[in-house]
Amino acid sequence: MTTVRERGPLYGIHLAILVILLLGLLRLGRDVLMPIALALLLNITLRPIIARLRRVGLPAPVSAGFVVVSLVGLVSLFVYAGYDPMLHWLESAPKSIQELRAHGQGDLSGVKKATEAVSEIAAGGEEGERPIVVQQADTTFTAQLAEAAKTGAGITGITLILLYVLLATGDLLLRKLVQLASGFSAQRRVVVTVRALEAHLALYLGTMLLLNLGVALIVGLALWLAGFDDPILWGMAAGLLRLIPYLGNIVVVAILLTLGVLAYDPFWMMLAPPVAYLAFITIYGNVFELFVHGRRLALNPIMLFVYVLFWGTIWGIPGALIAVPLLAATKVIAEQVPALRPLGRFVSA
Repeated sequence: MTTVRERGPLYGIHLAILVILLLGLLRLGRDVLMPIALALLLNITLRPIIARLRRVGLPAPVSAGFVVVSLVGLVSLFVYAGYDPMLHWLESAPKSIQELRAHGQGDLSGVKKATEAVSEIAAGGEEGERPIVVQQADTTFTAQLAEAAKTGAGITGITLILLYVLLATGDLLLRKLVQLASGFSAQRRVVVTVRALEAHLALYLGTMLLLNLGVALIVGLALWLAGFDDPILWGMAAGLLRLIPYLGNIVVVAILLTLGVLAYDPFWMMLAPPVAYLAFITIYGNVFELFVHGRRLALNPIMLFVYVLFWGTIWGIPGALIAVPLLAATKVIAEQVPALRPLGRFVSA
């Protein structure tokens, strides 16, 4: 008893140091760990498709190649559908910004004059100095976009390569995990847990993607009927952003409010698009989604918020996107392991 009491404070200090080191590893190793996490999640999700293709007679490498190429094709089709609307939006963005400024000109005129006065003082009264500052900011922003695009392309490439290897090697990873377990009961639990993870995660992610596709179609159709520009782009944005719980809906409301300000003059008409979206998404989420998902796939909203906040802080937008499947995986694993079943009940709705 004395030994336990003496080691108690040291154990707490060691645990805190370990947690800090793990958080630092997750943050600093983002470019390496993120593609691994994405590839593992996609591998678990797509494994049932590989199993069906294997039963048809296709070898594992051929099945894996077909699935990865199909996945790349779907993503490319999605990018192609949004490419032209995105270009149109980028071309019209300066005009839209000017219109937004015009709406708030009366309230911001004093601030604008003060800003211009400060700029003149900072420039020493010489007008020729101002374009240099603006050009430098634009160059920095362009460089940041180019760097982000390069990083995203690298992460995507590593993820696809690792995903193909995982799918093509079949159950090699599962066999290695089974070998690590000691005893038949532990080995059986590993197999049952992995199979349950594959089935539930594939069902959850497939259902979530279909539901958000429905949101994209409905929002895009509504904007098209209302006469807004680029309804395909904003519909796709609404469907994608809803993959991020809580924050995604907030961003969609902000986008629709901006579109309303640009399209209408009466104040109540400006509020019509975001208010209509909130009414639609409330009914869609609390009635239709709950009916489709069912209680089996429901997750604790508090834990969902914590997961989104944590992984979004650690890995940015990609981390926020994978927070939901990670929580779903945590729920499935906890339900299969007897020692973790209280955690499984906690993360369930």
